[in-house]
Amino acid sequence: MAADQGNFGFNQVMEQFYNFEPDEDDSEGRAIKRNFQANMVQSGFDQALAEGMAQTQSGIAQNNMTHAADLEARNTASNMQQEFNYGMQSMAGQFELQDKFADNQSERDLGMLTATGEQQRLLENSKGLQQRYTIIEQGKQNEQMANIQGSYGNQQANIAANASKYGADKTSEASKYQSDASVTNTKTQAASQDRATDAQERSTDKQTAASITNTQTTADASKYGADKSAQASMYGADATKEASMYQSDTSTKNITETGKQQRETMGLQDNLDAGKEKRQAARSRTMARSF
Repeated sequence: MAADQGNFGFNQVMEQFYNFEPDEDDSEGRAIKRNFQANMVQSGFDQALAEGMAQTQSGIAQNNMTHAADLEARNTASNMQQEFNYGMQSMAGQFELQDKFADNQSERDLGMLTATGEQQRLLENSKGLQQRYTIIEQGKQNEQMANIQGSYGNQQANIAANASKYGADKTSEASKYQSDASVTNTKTQAASQDRATDAQERSTDKQTAASITNTQTTADASKYGADKSAQASMYGADATKEASMYQSDTSTKNITETGKQQRETMGLQDNLDAGKEKRQAARSRTMARSF
């Protein structure tokens, strides 16, 4: 079985070309063979040079890559070291600045709290003083009002007592007048009875006249006593009414004056509080700007 010569018969062509022996007069054949020979030698020489050059270039490339990798590793390590040092220095500086800022902020907060507490204590002291002044003034006004009310009550009681006493005196006078009239009537009756034996008719007339007189006198005495009692009662009622009206007017004036003073005190307290709050706010802003 013959060997496969391939698609192009390369082996056969090679054998024919190698076995070709040009004649002496076949210059073209000799030129072709010589040209093929020279080309074959040139190709082998070029291949040998290319292989040597490839080997040399490969070694040089490997050395260059090794050197480049070494330089890259050195540069990377140096850069990482520098970045680490810079990062540590930056963090140390930031920590120092933050710590200093925290210390300053703590001092500012303590100063602010101290100033605020001082202002608050002053404000509370001022409020306490104002409240004590208000309570003292209110106590004085209440005491004055109580004294006035007690004085008017005493005057009213005195007026009522005087009115009752006046009515009792007038009633006593009327009763005394009536009793005197009754005694006179009794004496007259006794005299009439003594003279009854002399003139019965005249005694009867006198007795009748005495009875009429007694009746009239008793009526006049009762009327006089009633008039005096009515006048005394009216006087007591009028005096009590005037005292009550005067006391009511005085109480109304006192309440009005007390309300006015309380409003003035509250207005003054509001103004003091507003002024203190403004001064405190201004002082806080000044302290904040100073820090």
